Parts: sequence; structure tokens; C-alpha cells
Amino acid sequence: VKMRKVVLLIALMASMVFAKATILAQVIKIDGNVKLLKAKSIKKKSVELGAFLYQDDMLITLSKAKAILMLSDGSKVILDERSKLKILGKSDLAHEEGKVYYHIKKRGSKGLKVSTKFAIIGVKGTKFIINAEEGSQGVSLKEGLVGIDSLQGEFELHKKKEMDEFAAYQAKINGEFESYKKALQEEFVTYVSSFDLKPGKSVRFSKNRVDESEDLEKIIKDFSAFENFE
Repeated sequence: VKMRKVVLLIALMASMVFAKATILAQVIKIDGNVKLLKAKSIKKKSVELGAFLYQDDMLITLSKAKAILMLSDGSKVILDERSKLKILGKSDLAHEEGKVYYHIKKRGSKGLKVSTKFAIIGVKGTKFIINAEEGSQGVSLKEGLVGIDSLQGEFELHKKKEMDEFAAYQAKINGEFESYKKALQEEFVTYVSSFDLKPGKSVRFSKNRVDESEDLEKIIKDFSAFENFE
């Protein structure tokens, strides 16, 4: 009986060690000077192609460098230069700094959570870019849907009115289409603790103020720069 208890204890300890050492991501492409800051370490080391990342590891790209991480479900994350991304868990990432492209595969009800210094981004499968460069904080969405939650208090969300096809048709018939278009250019403001970002749109953050815009040309250009590297 005593020997059996010892064996069970060893098996339990081994499973705990294995659980702590679960691979959460792998570096599959490097261009330039890329560093890895291991969990509980203060010294950054040059990362090698094929390196594994575990819980609380951080990948760092220096000037003119890029890197691609593959997550455990096959999703890909591309870090632009001067970016920092921390792996908190299988479904949790921390976007610490810079510009990063996320190509996330469809997930179940849990989805993926990306924490930033200005909001929490929730996604179940889509392509989006988070920008946390100096002087610029925002999210751009190519397809799908992402949920954006406030870190504290409510967002002051500034949006442009969207055109209703029937209302536009009626305005055109009545000769009021130009005034209708002008009215659409006016912003409306709502106060929300969370909102969904739709494809083809971007949001920019300034403390708790959020400005939504629709610049398809710029969004396509930004995504193409990452996807060409992918």
C-alpha cells in the first residue's frame, strides 16, 4: 500500500510538471532581431526559429524585425517591429506594445482574449490588427466580429451614422438625398462598457474616448503588409 502511494505521488508530481510545461506557441518565422523573455526572467535572449513559448513567456521584436507565432490551435500571430506579446495561457494573450496582426481560427464558446492597455479584445475567429504604438492605439478588423470591453468605466463611443438603403431610396425620390448624406456625416455619441467592431472598420482610443472610422483602403493596405510576410 505504501509503495502504491509513492507511485501515485510520483505520477501526480509528473503530471503537475507536464501541465506547467505545456507548449502554448511556437516561433515559425523570424526576420531581424527577435528576443524572448522567459517567464520569471529579467534577461532577454535571442530567439531561434522553432522555439517554443510557454505560459508567461514574452516575444519581443526589435527595430526592423518581424516574427510569426503559431498558437496551439494553428492560429497565427505576426509581430511587426518594436512589438511585445506575452502568452498568458491557451486562450489569453497580452498585447504589451507595438503593432500585431492576429489570424485566429474559429473557436468554441470560450474564444480568445487579448488584453491591451486600453481595452480587452474578445474574438472567436477572425483577422484583426491591434496597434499599441506610441501615440496610436487602436483596432482594425478585416472580417468577422470582435468584442471590445472597457478596462474601467464606460467608453465614449463616437460613430458615424450608417446609411439605411430604404431611407436613402426614399430621400432620393423626394429630392433630399444630398441633405440625407450630409446628416450621415454627423457623429453620434453613445456611452457603453462594451461594443462589437464590424468588418472593414477601425477604432482609435484616447483614454476612454473611442472614434470609429471606415477607411477600407487603409485597412486593406495594413493587412496586406502583414499577409505578404505570412
